[in-house]
Amino acid sequence: MPISSYSSFSSYFGKEEIDSFASNNILLTTGFVPPTGFHWNTNNLGIAMLITLPFFLCSNKIIYKLFGVISITAITIMTASRAVFLGLIIIYCLYLIIIKKRVGTLFFIWITTISLFWGMNQLSDSENPRINEVANSIKALSLYIKGDIDIGGSISWRRELIDNGLEGLSKTYGLGLGAGGSTANQEKLGPVAGQFTSMHNFWIELLVEGGIIFALLGLLWYGSIVYNLFIISKTNTNSILKYYSESLFLSMISFIPAAIAASSTIYFFPMWIMFGMAISVISLYKKQLVVKIKNN
Repeated sequence: MPISSYSSFSSYFGKEEIDSFASNNILLTTGFVPPTGFHWNTNNLGIAMLITLPFFLCSNKIIYKLFGVISITAITIMTASRAVFLGLIIIYCLYLIIIKKRVGTLFFIWITTISLFWGMNQLSDSENPRINEVANSIKALSLYIKGDIDIGGSISWRRELIDNGLEGLSKTYGLGLGAGGSTANQEKLGPVAGQFTSMHNFWIELLVEGGIIFALLGLLWYGSIVYNLFIISKTNTNSILKYYSESLFLSMISFIPAAIAASSTIYFFPMWIMFGMAISVISLYKKQLVVKIKNN
């Protein structure tokens, strides 16, 4: 979108255009520019797509399922976010193992994927320019995911942000810096790389701002929701609740690594929609149990 930092029109919206990523991206010289969509940021878009993916994946409507899964998978990979890509793998693995119980299919997919990467690696020196281009694109993507290619030094920036946040936490004896404290603490120390003050790790942000006790309570709350969704998906006979519990279970599991990608998800609306829907499903399931007990 025009407001995206990767757009040539971004300067009209008060943003600085990012030329280096567009010209030196992980797909090398393919001319690839990362998608940003309605969230205007590649990481945020990737997380939004990841949260949405299970709702298509668990659908019984084949056309919607194929269209949604293929589209979202393509967009997610194109955002080139390691954390989001890991969440994507987790979704597919859990879907095949837990939801569909098809371990054999999962094994076949992994063998095919490994063979694809091996084959492209062997063809990376091909004299055919088209084959060479595709082969090196996949090779570059695998290197980026492993962390061997770090565009703009993002890994080192994130480490510095986390180290500064944890140092600030230690000064409060584990009580936390308070809401917005991590950003204020970083502003005092000076923006990392001259521009970053957000923690860029949602879970560490909760720890640094809320303190150890609050972070533990938050993790227990999150874990209890995931556990309840899993139980509902396996025991409930209501097809609608079963569908939503399966989808939300996959969404919340994949969100754990994906949340690290964004600068912060505190103001990330899709996350709050996910939480609200998950709590609603659990609440409806409990009401359903109460009605069954009364009827019996």
